[in-house]
Amino acid sequence: MDMSDDDSAAISHTGSEDPEISGDEDQHAGGSSSRGPADENQTSRLESAAFQLHLPHSELSDNEAEHFPDVSTGSAATRRAFVYIRNRILAAWLDAPLKQLTLAEAQKQLELTSDADKELCHRILVFLERHGFVNFGVFERLERPLTWLGNDGDKQPFRVLVIGAGIAGLAAARQLEYFGCQVTVLEARSRVGGRICTFRKGPYIGDLGAMVITGLGGNPLTVCSKQIDIELFKLKTKCPLFDDTGVLIDSERDAVIEREFNRLLEAAAYLTHERRIEETAGRPDCEKMSLGQAVDLLVQMQEQRCREQQLVHLQKMLDLQDSLASILKDMETAKTEIARRHAAWLAQDAAAAAGGDSASSGADAAAAASASSDSSNAFLQLFDRRSKQRDLSQALLEFQRLKAKGEELQDSLDALDAEPPSGVYLGPSDSHILNWHKANLEFANAAPLDKLSLRHWDQDDENEFSGPHLTVRNGYSCLPLALAEGLNDLRLDTSVQRIEWDAEGATVTFKRTGEDPATQRADAVICTLPLGVLKHQHEDLFSPPLPEWKIDSINRLGYGVLNKVLLAFDKYFWDPQLNLFGYVPNSVDGRGEFFLFWSVYKAPVLLALVSGESAELIEKASDEAIVERALSVLGKIFGSAPTPKHSVVTRWRSDPYSRGSYSYVAVGASGDDYDALSRPVAATPDAADADAGAAVARLPARLLFAGEHTNRQYPATVHGALLSGFREAGRLCDLFGNSFGSGEDVSAVGAGSAAPAAAGTGSAE
Repeated sequence: MDMSDDDSAAISHTGSEDPEISGDEDQHAGGSSSRGPADENQTSRLESAAFQLHLPHSELSDNEAEHFPDVSTGSAATRRAFVYIRNRILAAWLDAPLKQLTLAEAQKQLELTSDADKELCHRILVFLERHGFVNFGVFERLERPLTWLGNDGDKQPFRVLVIGAGIAGLAAARQLEYFGCQVTVLEARSRVGGRICTFRKGPYIGDLGAMVITGLGGNPLTVCSKQIDIELFKLKTKCPLFDDTGVLIDSERDAVIEREFNRLLEAAAYLTHERRIEETAGRPDCEKMSLGQAVDLLVQMQEQRCREQQLVHLQKMLDLQDSLASILKDMETAKTEIARRHAAWLAQDAAAAAGGDSASSGADAAAAASASSDSSNAFLQLFDRRSKQRDLSQALLEFQRLKAKGEELQDSLDALDAEPPSGVYLGPSDSHILNWHKANLEFANAAPLDKLSLRHWDQDDENEFSGPHLTVRNGYSCLPLALAEGLNDLRLDTSVQRIEWDAEGATVTFKRTGEDPATQRADAVICTLPLGVLKHQHEDLFSPPLPEWKIDSINRLGYGVLNKVLLAFDKYFWDPQLNLFGYVPNSVDGRGEFFLFWSVYKAPVLLALVSGESAELIEKASDEAIVERALSVLGKIFGSAPTPKHSVVTRWRSDPYSRGSYSYVAVGASGDDYDALSRPVAATPDAADADAGAAVARLPARLLFAGEHTNRQYPATVHGALLSGFREAGRLCDLFGNSFGSGEDVSAVGAGSAAPAAAGTGSAE
């Protein structure tokens, strides 16, 4: 999945008009035929801006409808005006993302005249800025933003503790500092970035964690890439595969097996969603069936089908052989009959000839006297002769018919013998290639296929971005480093030991390396700890404990592991034009061990990937043994492999600050669990929020959550983590910030989002 370009996913935006900003609906009824090229270009530009910032170009998003009820329930003209203003603001930001887009600049570009339109523009910019659609990332700040939670007269700044300096935490912290909050970021590691971790030594660079940008079309990282020094590199997707002996596998054969694997996945999806594979498999509950089990079941069914086809084939051949044997027997009988009839015909001929000679030798009166009798005998002899000739002809015709039938049966036998069906669905070599593609899918999901939910494993596929997959040649860590720069209070080497939350805020106990534990009070906490850490220590970390609905989702959702081995060499001994090459072992259990090598940096560096069960097992071995094994694989492919100048082995599962690599939808889980993990928790007078369906008290949430595992649309991605940080910064501003300027009490928006019953509140996706 992470190996292929996604050019086919480009979205076309055509057919809508630029509305006027004010006036009644009749002003917007004109057809597109009256618009010139400039209008068409403007429309395309605005639609593209909305697409790039993941908003619908011609209507309000669900989040906008919730925040602007007067617009969503108003006239069509009002809604068109809203969308037009919003899209113009987005386009203005994308045109100049290096500096703050102010209200004055937005109104100037829109050339607004009426007070109503200016007020609407103000409200829209507040929303877009607050929720991370504009004025995000690394940009020049020109004035106080429209949302302000900082010092204001006697008012003290809103205090926020952000737990974790990964992308989600840095995105939230940077936004909240922009909005005037007093933000403290606590990070247990000695660096920022979390699971973005770049090895740097001399000319050598290699990303040990997150590495791939899966398209820029609609990706917020597109804006970030214009703001910071980031060198994007388009991945060349050619990936030759080598077998266990180092022999290059035929690319056409690999393509055939890959198509067959995709057919298996499509069949599993069809049977799951359309035909219910659990009924086919005799299982009572599809939710408890894994993708790996379904694929294996389909392979078994195909193998059974092949065996059945072979049996049918053999039975056909046996039937034909029996028929041919019967024909040959009939032909022998026919030959005997031909010989008999031919002999009878010859005997009749001989008798007729003898009778003729006797008649011609007598010339006396006695012969003349018997002339009448001889004439009758001659007629009878002629009739008998022709009768035997007819019998002989019929016997010959029957033989010819049998011969033709025999030849037809032999041709059918030859045809069946020339193309016998395979007795197996996949031969050994094909099975090895199929296992390689399974390992590649396990890499994409950071989990063995046997742990992926059959029904929900690909629930986010429809949200994929367009454009080719990219890597960062100067190292992905340039992004978190840029986001961290300038933060007022970023504390590294500081691990959180306890989060005590209540209706007024939270007290966090933390410990800096080499120091005694300390506490700090805040008005709110944003927890961006990875899902693996939450699984491991949520019981000891939170007081009071998290509500059951959140704990259930923490337990249900999967958190997998992908490991890498970085090998830095003095020089290339592989084709430097190749970004990818694969290794296909004979072992099923070890299919994910060094199955794929990446070469995407300027220096001779290889990244060997370890996925699936192998990713878990490899953490138990020593660095020396792992590197030696990787070099052994390279030696099989290239004949020999030199000793690397530098090597690094990752162990993300053993890392106490990550406990794995990224989330996946496990058996029994669904996309709903991402939503549950994204929702804040609020103190309530009773246990109402323990019930996902209960109405909770309207107390502002003080404990919020961000991270890739909280983003249903874009899980397991850097951009998903980034968007989740923006989402929670916006949620805090909605809960505690100023209103939108329309008399609306914005603090009420999202106040009910403390439990799953209020799905979608404050979401920026």
